[in-house]
Amino acid sequence: MSGVLVTGARGFAGGCLANLLVKSGVAVTGWMRPAGGLTPVMSLGSDPVPAPDPFFDPRIQWQEVDLLDRDVVARTLADLSPSAVYHCAGAAHVGQSFTTVRDTLAANVLGTHHLLDGLRAAHLGARVL
Repeated sequence: MSGVLVTGARGFAGGCLANLLVKSGVAVTGWMRPAGGLTPVMSLGSDPVPAPDPFFDPRIQWQEVDLLDRDVVARTLADLSPSAVYHCAGAAHVGQSFTTVRDTLAANVLGTHHLLDGLRAAHLGARVL
């Protein structure tokens, strides 16, 4: 089995899931939003992005990926070729979602669309959970 991808791995749910998967012997790549949303994605050939916090298992391989960048998502998915994707990324704060509607819809709908479209374009049979 090839490794799995956890989007939103720096968040609470994604981070706990990534740690649990790694501890059970699964190779995990964790995607986190680039700092400030402006940092370019790291390529798979680059040095690994360091773990963002000591809470995270050091065996998680980190990548900074902006889910709103369709081309980067598609390219990175094709390179990574995960066997499964745990999609935990998104805007989760209900109160803020009413004042930042555009950003919430972009993160939760457009980001998910880019992820699914990237998997489709790369002809990956990854299970999405």
